Amino acid sequence: MRALILACALGATGCAAGTVVREDVEVLSDRDDARAKHDELTELERSVAAALDRSGACEDDLCPAVERICELSGAICDIAARHEGDSELTSRCTDGERRCDRARERVDAACGCSG
Repeated sequence: MRALILACALGATGCAAGTVVREDVEVLSDRDDARAKHDELTELERSVAAALDRSGACEDDLCPAVERICELSGAICDIAARHEGDSELTSRCTDGERRCDRARERVDAACGCSG
C-alpha cells in the first residue's frame, strides 16, 4: 500500500514538474519571439528616422514601415499579456508602444499617413 501511495505522489509531482517545464519553455520561446520582434521594430524605427533626417520629406515606404512598427509592437504586447508580471516582456511592450507612437507622429507630420 505504501508503494502505491508513494508512486501516486511521485506521479503527481512528476506531472506538476512537467507542467512547470512546459511553461518555462513557453516563456523562453515567447521571450525569444518578443526579442526578435523588438529587434525588427527597433531597426525599422531607426530606418524611418534616418530617412526623415536625411530628406525631411515623405518617402513612399515610410507609411508601411510605421504600420509594421506598430504591428510588431502590438504582437509584443500580446505576448506580454500572456505572461503578466514578466518584467522583460512588459518592458519590451512599453518600449514598442512608445516607438510606435513616436514613429507615427514623425511620419504623419511628413506624409499624412493616418489621413
